[in-house]
Amino acid sequence: MTKSFLQLISIVSITSFLVSCGTTKINSEKPQSQIKDNTPPFERKVSIINLPVNIPVKKLEDKLNTELENELYSNDNLKDGMIAVKVTRAGKIVVEAENDKIYFTVPVHIFVKGTWEWKPCSVCPTLSKSESTEFELKVKGTTELDLAKDWKLNSKTTLDYVWGKKPNIEFGPVKISIAGLVEPVLNSQMKDLGDILDGEMQKKINLKEMVSKAWVTIQQPMIIDPDYNTFLILSPQEIKSTPITCKGNSICMKVGIKTFVETMSGDMPPRVPQKDLPNLIIDKNVKDNFNISLAAEVTYVQAGKILNKQFQGQEFVFNNEKYKIKVDTVEVFGSENKMTLKMGVNGSAKQWIFKKKIKGTIFLQGTPYYDAASGNVKIKDFDFNVKSKDVLLKSAAWVTKVGFKEKIKDLAQIPLKSKLEEARKNLQDGIDKNGQINDMILLKGNITNLQPVGIYLSPSSMKIVVSGEGGVTVELNKL
Repeated sequence: MTKSFLQLISIVSITSFLVSCGTTKINSEKPQSQIKDNTPPFERKVSIINLPVNIPVKKLEDKLNTELENELYSNDNLKDGMIAVKVTRAGKIVVEAENDKIYFTVPVHIFVKGTWEWKPCSVCPTLSKSESTEFELKVKGTTELDLAKDWKLNSKTTLDYVWGKKPNIEFGPVKISIAGLVEPVLNSQMKDLGDILDGEMQKKINLKEMVSKAWVTIQQPMIIDPDYNTFLILSPQEIKSTPITCKGNSICMKVGIKTFVETMSGDMPPRVPQKDLPNLIIDKNVKDNFNISLAAEVTYVQAGKILNKQFQGQEFVFNNEKYKIKVDTVEVFGSENKMTLKMGVNGSAKQWIFKKKIKGTIFLQGTPYYDAASGNVKIKDFDFNVKSKDVLLKSAAWVTKVGFKEKIKDLAQIPLKSKLEEARKNLQDGIDKNGQINDMILLKGNITNLQPVGIYLSPSSMKIVVSGEGGVTVELNKL
């Protein structure tokens, strides 16, 4: 081997070593990160808030027994028909509710006194005798209820009674049945007693007053997240009710308040509530759907931490280890209304016996979207930004061709299920903790499902607008 040949080999070896150890810098210019918050105002959702009205008839029973006079009828004038009658309550009025009707049982005590006169002849003195008797019977009543569009409770009570053994008065040898004398009095009193019962029910069950208080009260902003001063705003539009039913010894109906539901953060918004209760709409099928729009937020810092963890130690290998790229760092920010990944990478490419290294920073961009199947935020239309692509095409074009961006796209996912659950829990906790609006109104609810409807980029975060579903009711603590 000649000296010149050895020198050639040495030169080639040194050149190969230098080439293989050389590192190409691929630092790309960072895209503009200025971005306006383009989160749209939350869409107002029409919801139905239920106001179940359940009035135990025991309350009506107690009121009737307390306020209804014991003496129902009295006529002490013996000259008027030769009979005096007094009708009084003989015990507790019993009220029951079943089969969509109210049933009354009123025990009554009846005292009857009659005067009998007899003149044997025209010149004989008149003989007279007074006799009295008393007895008890039970008056049975049935009441049917319905509501008018002005919220007035209509009730119609019909009463009847049944004799056991009909009473008699004996005047000497004469036995007179007084049932025929007492029945007209009882029949007239049945109507009066029915009117009394109807009037008491209408005073006790003042639905318009109860619902009006709920209607005005729920329009006041309710704080659901004190940390962020987030309020729940209800704007009722109309009101419906199922027909009145009577069952389980209760008077029942379901009132549905149709309302817009919104959330708002910041200072408590001024509200001028609609005070006039609208006319009632009777609807046999009052629904109970509740919808609300709110936001779950993922900051770019949080997203960067998630992706750094996912890419940590990841080395991507292509073409039988001809090309290798390792991701060192990931930073997330918004730019040009796109989610942008700033990635610190290093890699190498083998060409024959040479190995060329690269190191630097590249930028990839795309549009975030929610993938319901995985529960993750993914990126579509994902690609190198223009300046990164220009740099790569000049110094490491293979990075743009081997499928690197596809690998990044598959891994660059941000789990959202926990964020959605956190948003649902915050709303649920807000209702649970702050639902006692006052000593009369309690707002209760169960938010069962949250689904994203859009992802929007702000200067510091991704805001995921979600739609919540569930059921919400207003309970009246005082009737």
